[in-house]
Amino acid sequence: MLVALALAACGGDDNSAQKKKFKVGILNPIDLFDPSVEGFKAGMAALGYVEGQNITYEYNGPVGNFGEGLTTYAQTLIERDVDLIFAITTPGALAAQAASKTTPIIFTLVTDPVGAGFVASWPQPGGTMTGVSDANPDSRRLQILKQVLPDMRRVYLPLDTNIQAVQSALEDVRSVADPLGLELVLREVHTPDEVRQAIAEIPADVDVIVILPDVTTNEFAVEFANAAMARGLPFSTPSIPETNNVLLSYGVEFYPAGEQVARLAAQVLRGTSPGDLPVESLDFALMVNLETAAALGIEVPTAVLSQADTIIRPAAQ
Repeated sequence: MLVALALAACGGDDNSAQKKKFKVGILNPIDLFDPSVEGFKAGMAALGYVEGQNITYEYNGPVGNFGEGLTTYAQTLIERDVDLIFAITTPGALAAQAASKTTPIIFTLVTDPVGAGFVASWPQPGGTMTGVSDANPDSRRLQILKQVLPDMRRVYLPLDTNIQAVQSALEDVRSVADPLGLELVLREVHTPDEVRQAIAEIPADVDVIVILPDVTTNEFAVEFANAAMARGLPFSTPSIPETNNVLLSYGVEFYPAGEQVARLAAQVLRGTSPGDLPVESLDFALMVNLETAAALGIEVPTAVLSQADTIIRPAAQ
């Protein structure tokens, strides 16, 4: 009895929060990141938060990255009185931040959480936000590409610099461009029509097409890959589930990106302030597609293959 009274006085044990029912809003810009939603729900279930039992999710599918869709849906989640928002990408987290100054927000696939104004610092976020970051592996990706394509000089880089994370990624890429002897051929895109135009107007004198961790261009990654192959050009992405016609990707995997953030969300639902939970880093994975390499007449060095986490090999004839 004394133990029970002591626990009651302290607010109960660690499992008491799981006996409550929580409502979590999910803010996902595009269907490319659906695996992060699946990973988040699986991670939450593994921690005892089972959908339909002690947790429900306010999620009507990808919102759409363009226009006011993200902002409007974030406000809708606040009106539905969610206990927490899980926001995917920098635009998603920005929309959530604008919608509420008090609701806890846990993010993933955010490149520069300090630069975006989400947290004061990685170890001590402060405020109402924390999460996991995919901070800038893009300089490393260019270095790997240069190993595969030693004659690479001109890099076609469609990007949306209206997104703060893209500004950070571009700065990272520029830091290695000169040492690698590369010229970045930038193409600003901000709308779906502008992205489609950038795909249709690939310059004739570029050696490779690269896209950054940028929701505006990543939504059209498959279209970029197909256009690149039609032109006989190598194409590289941060990370996408579809690997057809992609020579090389180096970045995060979306399912684990959602799964990892679940642990932070669970701590917040148990009463910990997001501001007291340090921002975490995501692991990066290298994918090399030897089927695409063969189609383009490219020989991938053994030194690169030895670093690869995933190798796509040509189907047996």
